Amino acid sequence: MEKKTNQTIFSIFSLLLLFSSCVSAQLRTGFYQNSCPNVESIVRNAVRQKFQQTFVTAPATLRLFFHDCFVQLNTMFNRHGLSQTDMIALSGAHTLGFAHCGKFSNRIYNFSPRTRIDPSLNSGYALQLRQMCPQRVDPRIAINMDPTTPRTFDNAYFKNLQQGKGLFTSDQVLFTDQRSRATVNSFANSETAFRQAFVSAITKLGRVGVKTGNAGEIRRDCSRFN
Repeated sequence: MEKKTNQTIFSIFSLLLLFSSCVSAQLRTGFYQNSCPNVESIVRNAVRQKFQQTFVTAPATLRLFFHDCFVQLNTMFNRHGLSQTDMIALSGAHTLGFAHCGKFSNRIYNFSPRTRIDPSLNSGYALQLRQMCPQRVDPRIAINMDPTTPRTFDNAYFKNLQQGKGLFTSDQVLFTDQRSRATVNSFANSETAFRQAFVSAITKLGRVGVKTGNAGEIRRDCSRFN
């Protein structure tokens, strides 16, 4: 199963590598044909090797492209040419990776003055989270964001939302909000639809803020300006 997951993430990353090379007339496929003719295969092989060495590389690679806080703002997404569907698809990256208990403890211990547990949270899942993250737990403790298939890039994240098992409030709101529920249901019902939407969305995100022409420079050394 882990091998299948690594192959899936690797395939997505390879697509990103190829798509991102076509974002402008300057950045194009074959740009490094003379200076480094094998650059894409070099990067591809390095990523494949790293995936095989440690699973955490998979979610870490996804996090390179976007920050969780960015994914939750519709207006910011629209400003950069991404849609609500793109936002929901990118949120599906939470099917991989882990989170420290302190990032969601308010949902299971101190949600509001009236209720300790977030009512949108599945009660059984909430108790499970309390067992894994007791109060005053070691802050280094982390749990899987996807409680069902944490090492597989699939559409289980959206199925979890249907059951009230979104780890973060920003996850679960995608299902409780009527404006996004239909898309969540669509991705939960079709892994193919989710994968296609995810590749499209993360490709768009990879193009945000790319400098072209005289706005930027191609560095001779990636660690500093020319």
